[in-house]
Amino acid sequence: MILEVTGLEALALSFSLTLIRISGVMAGFPVFGFEVAPTQIRVLFAILLSLVFTSAMGPVPMPDSLFLAAAGEFFTGLFLGMLVRVAMAAIEVAGEAAGVQMGFGFQKSMNPLSKEQNGPITNMLFAIAGVLVFVSGVHLEVLRGLAMSFQAVPVGAAGF
Repeated sequence: MILEVTGLEALALSFSLTLIRISGVMAGFPVFGFEVAPTQIRVLFAILLSLVFTSAMGPVPMPDSLFLAAAGEFFTGLFLGMLVRVAMAAIEVAGEAAGVQMGFGFQKSMNPLSKEQNGPITNMLFAIAGVLVFVSGVHLEVLRGLAMSFQAVPVGAAGF
């Protein structure tokens, strides 16, 4: 049985799938994936971004399997967020290597952002990198990449 969605139902479907992709990005993105911002702020930001992207895209056709489409959207967003996370992990590894060379290999402290124990050099580099993400506009490039992902992989087409 093929379901046809039109009007408000199509917009609600488009909004839901967009929200799922943006939630995936925020789960993988280092700044929003950690406990820096309160959960309510992160959810509100995801909903606002979804409203903006949904209004720009318009309604989408009903996918064959809603569950597979939702899973595909989440993993597409998670992949985009993890791209930035990998860059931040490289900075953490560099900080650990530098800390060991400087003699701070056994001195660990709790990183409040990632809830992990890191050396002081790693914490310093991670904080500097977090600031540089926003100062250099990388967060805007992530949003631009997210917008381009909706063109490359349309909403509902990311299913398995």
